[in-house]
Amino acid sequence: MRQWSAGLVGGLGLLGGLVSPEVRAQGSQVPAVTVPRREDAPMRVIPRLHTVYRVGIAARVNPTGLFTNLSFQLRYRLYDSASPVLKDNFIGVGPVAFLSPAILRGGLGVEFQPFSMLQLSASYEGMRWLGNFNYLQSFPSPNADASDRRLAESARRGRTTPPAARC
Repeated sequence: MRQWSAGLVGGLGLLGGLVSPEVRAQGSQVPAVTVPRREDAPMRVIPRLHTVYRVGIAARVNPTGLFTNLSFQLRYRLYDSASPVLKDNFIGVGPVAFLSPAILRGGLGVEFQPFSMLQLSASYEGMRWLGNFNYLQSFPSPNADASDRRLAESARRGRTTPPAARC
């Protein structure tokens, strides 16, 4: 007569199953899972001259809107290194853009990354206000009332500048 018992089935993690001793013995003969060595992992090779693009989309509450940030760069790798800290190094240049229903910005950007944990960037951009959402406001002084209530009142009157700020 066969004897049945509860046990672990061949390393599959099925607890509480009824298995015969022959099946349990067979499962114990399965070779252990091997962990790949670091030397066997594929290496990511970054060409000396390469292109990169980034797209970021975000929604904001104040000011309200959906914004898109775009960047395309031609990058030049500065030096070769196998170290993860020094591997991603470059100097890059390319167009940048920022788009929303109220603002358009565009220009040229430069990035410098001497090692993976430090990135410096600068850009020269032109800006165009589209006049939507009352984003462009002018006030006579920094102490003027610029509350949401005041901006809404100005918008109802069809003005982008509150009356106290008009000359």
